[in-house]
Amino acid sequence: MVPKLDDEVTKSGHKFKDFVLQVAQPVVVDLRDRLFLFYLKQKLGESFCIDENIPSVKDICKWVIGSQYGNLTNTGFTPSSDFQILISSTYPDTVKECFVLFKNCIEAFPNSRKSRATAEDIYTKKAVLNAMEALSSKIDKLYTLPPSPPDKCCTFHEIKCTHSPLYLGGRYNKYSRELSQTPWLVDGERKMESSVNELITDVVQKRILADKIIFSASGREDVDVKMLGDGRPFVLELLNPRRLEWSDEEIKAIEEEINKSSDLIAVKNLQVISK
Repeated sequence: MVPKLDDEVTKSGHKFKDFVLQVAQPVVVDLRDRLFLFYLKQKLGESFCIDENIPSVKDICKWVIGSQYGNLTNTGFTPSSDFQILISSTYPDTVKECFVLFKNCIEAFPNSRKSRATAEDIYTKKAVLNAMEALSSKIDKLYTLPPSPPDKCCTFHEIKCTHSPLYLGGRYNKYSRELSQTPWLVDGERKMESSVNELITDVVQKRILADKIIFSASGREDVDVKMLGDGRPFVLELLNPRRLEWSDEEIKAIEEEINKSSDLIAVKNLQVISK
């Protein structure tokens, strides 16, 4: 698993010093977790099996995989980080194993009444655990305790990497009377060839790879009005950037590239800012 994780994170292009690992497991893991807890309570008694004292399979997977991946990449596996890795997995027999609960406690599965509900919509963790709680007095008659080993394995569905947003702030001047601040569309038709937004973000996107850049400014001028003097303050929010740490020299180079790319606008005081 760890080599596959390393391969997928490397492909994503993210640069990081530490990370948080999240694990999204099939609901059947929660079902089997709780069945095994019922079994332990039968054998040892309630006082020896307090839920809070027993680590979940999800937590154990997270600790093991996170620690091994941190050692492999020489990065920190921490409870809090700007970089998050999410591992999700699927299990082919989820419906088969959870249907006993559905059949005996259908009221615990409200999403089943929705016309286009999928198995994932119906068999949520909350619904499964609520059904098990309602059926706790006869759970040993509905399932084998301890639960028998599964015939099939969970398979990893997706590995998703996400950085916290990066914020850039600065000021822009506008020297054209035929340039809108943001793309100007009427009934889907573009009214102007470009915009202040696009002239800035197109360059930034080439230098700082991100899923999306959101442009916002402190007010706006009319399309046919120039913005001179100190300029208008603006902020760029870069969603899921592949890097969070940028030197002053790198940001200055981006500013210069924006200014060289067009004579319609100019940017100054571009810098990394906090939210």
